[in-house]
Amino acid sequence: MSTFIDKVRKNATLLSRNVPASLINTNFATTNTFENKAFYINNGGTAQTLRYSTIRDRFAQSPMQSIIVMGGDVYIDEDVLPVDSAPRAIIALRDSSGNYGNIYINGNVKNIKSSLVAEGTVYSGYLPSPMSQLATLYNPTVMSTMTLPGNQLYVYGTIISHNTIGGSAQNGNAYSCPYTEVVCTRDNAVRYDLNFFRGYDKQDPNIASKRAYPTTAYDDFSFIIEYNPLVQTNPPP
Repeated sequence: MSTFIDKVRKNATLLSRNVPASLINTNFATTNTFENKAFYINNGGTAQTLRYSTIRDRFAQSPMQSIIVMGGDVYIDEDVLPVDSAPRAIIALRDSSGNYGNIYINGNVKNIKSSLVAEGTVYSGYLPSPMSQLATLYNPTVMSTMTLPGNQLYVYGTIISHNTIGGSAQNGNAYSCPYTEVVCTRDNAVRYDLNFFRGYDKQDPNIASKRAYPTTAYDDFSFIIEYNPLVQTNPPP
């Protein structure tokens, strides 16, 4: 993880050196693009969160492939559905103090046709108000997993982040958390566990409207990650 993120950070820094200042979105409110990517760089030190809905129309079009956020968080509040088959990437990197670099996914989102790279963590959560910069998690405790969002989540790409699969469901007290969690209780571990992002239930009478995968093949699963092989031949910048 550290080796990969170091390479991503190096590449992002080298790429951004060639971007005119007018195309760096320092206030996260605009969507100026540079060739096939958009840079959002937090130069102010205060919390900055990029809402996907504000840049959807640009990111979904060709030739855009990468959203690179440096020193901020990303909030995916709508489905990510590009108009072409070129692989996409949404990248969130921390600032120099080790803050931010997280990606939050709203419970209404079902399809993300993009790889997700978070130097921090991918969370199941939402921003409670239009002006909010602090996200609320759907799964802050084991008890809260009883009321997770009912939509299935399907990611076509890959996820690279500080998350676990089954990390909060170990035998005994041997739970798994990222190194950033000093004390790894089960309540803490469940926040990072991809098994507890959604509460999709194939017995739900409204399953057709909550299904994300295009067929019934994965109705036993609430969160599906399908690797996009085009990343090998046409990697997002």
